[in-house]
Amino acid sequence: MILEAYSTTALNFSGNTVSLPADYDENTDVLLDIDDDDGVFEGDLNNNEDGNDSNQFGTVTDLNGNFIAGGPTTTIYAESQFNLVAPDGSTITLFRVEVDSNPNSNFGNGIFVGLLPTAPLEPGVTYTFTTSNTVPNNDLEFDDIVGAVCFTPGTKITTPSGDRFIEDLSVGDLVITEDNGVQAIRWVGRKRITGARLYAHNNLRPVKVKKDAFGKGLPSADMWLSPHHRVLVSGYNLSLNYGTQQVLAPVKGLCNDHSVFTDYNVKSTEYIHILFDRHEVVYSNGLRTESFHPGAVGLETVEDGARAELFQIFPELQHNPECFGPSARRSLKVSETRFVAPRI
Repeated sequence: MILEAYSTTALNFSGNTVSLPADYDENTDVLLDIDDDDGVFEGDLNNNEDGNDSNQFGTVTDLNGNFIAGGPTTTIYAESQFNLVAPDGSTITLFRVEVDSNPNSNFGNGIFVGLLPTAPLEPGVTYTFTTSNTVPNNDLEFDDIVGAVCFTPGTKITTPSGDRFIEDLSVGDLVITEDNGVQAIRWVGRKRITGARLYAHNNLRPVKVKKDAFGKGLPSADMWLSPHHRVLVSGYNLSLNYGTQQVLAPVKGLCNDHSVFTDYNVKSTEYIHILFDRHEVVYSNGLRTESFHPGAVGLETVEDGARAELFQIFPELQHNPECFGPSARRSLKVSETRFVAPRI
């Protein structure tokens, strides 16, 4: 698994505050290539600078693949974590990542190699934080590093005039929604993902949902979604575990290796957001999926130019992303989806 982290000098710490410089250059990031036998990035529980998981190894490189630290038999771990709070009240967890300085011993000093966030920090924003040790009850689930909620070209969205390709939709076009009938698109965002970036960042790779994965005609044709795009899942059995008969589940958590899976054959792609006046459930290739929700994490995945355009349409979001309103359904994290993966 390859994860992108901030370099050791990227952030400005002062007292109990931290910020990402307004002129931050993401090309200074580092890559954590982690080989682990489970889905949890575990910490340094016993303060022995070896990490709590003896099977969690990591190599650290720059974005061009140049070696920085670690190796295939060097343990990597979260030494501690910073619990960040933004001015709008949204939260991000930032993990201080170290590698073992002496893989052949049970003691030594860890080598500080980067800061891994659960979501990108907003450049120029000052966050307050508290610190804590990383122990089993707050270990990071690799899958809970959140990305954008996007469709890919070729996906057909249901409109009053029939199904239309997502890439052909524009602001003002009408779309049929599950809850509120016909609604107009208020904003469209696009982000091109090159093959080089997909190669470097496996967490950006689209998830392929094969035709009929959720039942006959659901979806009506193969489709690709960004990993954290949520699908509406229904069923009486959900009430026992989630207290509701419908949930929005991130497609990455629904992977089953045959009808829903990360597609490593995609060479490049474009991710496309569509936004309405509220969070909506729309029909994409017949499958019920969510529209973009500009919560704090969602906004941080949008490029600067597109974000500025969004703020022109919804100026209140610049100061309070949460004012957009609630999610259309209860939204699950990847780690909460084990009871809803399709079995087809």
